[in-house]
Amino acid sequence: MKKDGEWCNVTLHCSTSTNTSALSYIWNYKHGNSSSTILHNKTGDTIKMSLQPESWDMEIMCIVHNPVDRKNVSVQKICRDYDGNKTAAAIRGRNHYVLSLVVLVVLGAVWYLVKIKKKQRKG
Repeated sequence: MKKDGEWCNVTLHCSTSTNTSALSYIWNYKHGNSSSTILHNKTGDTIKMSLQPESWDMEIMCIVHNPVDRKNVSVQKICRDYDGNKTAAAIRGRNHYVLSLVVLVVLGAVWYLVKIKKKQRKG
């Protein structure tokens, strides 16, 4: 994602781990009361869009299908929490790593203190 003035440029990639030769992709968007198909073809696993601020909270859905099955995934508020480099989701993800690290350090310290206390009781 890149913000250029008032525009937010995004590239979305939709993929699956199964054989891709028989797959087709449909990209839909929903914004407010309107919805539409953006792209429908066999090789459209990636889409590039330039969005103005009034469209930053739209929902974009990728539908992957073949003659046997159909799966979809959607993303909302793509550019809404833009901070220059990362979305709010990326920032929250980083915060989860920091929180996990803090929890591990605290658990390690507790384990160490318990080990020392047991050693003191024996000796």
